[in-house]
Amino acid sequence: MSGDLEGAYEEGMTSIDTDPGGPNSALAVWCAGRAALWIGDPGRARVALERMPAYEGTWHAAIRRALEAGIAALEGQLREAATEYDSLLAGRLAIGDRFTHALVTLDAVAVLPPELVPEGSVEAATEYLEGLGAEALLARLRSVGAPVATER
Repeated sequence: MSGDLEGAYEEGMTSIDTDPGGPNSALAVWCAGRAALWIGDPGRARVALERMPAYEGTWHAAIRRALEAGIAALEGQLREAATEYDSLLAGRLAIGDRFTHALVTLDAVAVLPPELVPEGSVEAATEYLEGLGAEALLARLRSVGAPVATER
């Protein structure tokens, strides 16, 4: 959250190397992969994704899909990525997982052109993050040009 994306990637990958099958390894993969997406490096995002443990469950599937969509966007498959983000974000909201929705929205605005970011996702993420007082995440939304309520 400090803005050190290179450090975040390295820290995530170190965590994975330290305990590749541990209970937090999927989260470490997601953090490293998201840092790579925000840097704009699909290769490093793919390296992180390849280290994802074979967990089952909707959250693990969602974070895998989020990384795959980000990689697709960075590799030029923008419409396909936008469709995947739209489906994923709608699904996260449908089950009440607003936190993952907000983080995946941050990824989407980092890798998609504004016109392809799923409609309403930035607004929903902003509302949730403001309620949490998550200033670092709101600052990240601002840094990629997403309008947040505090700027209006």
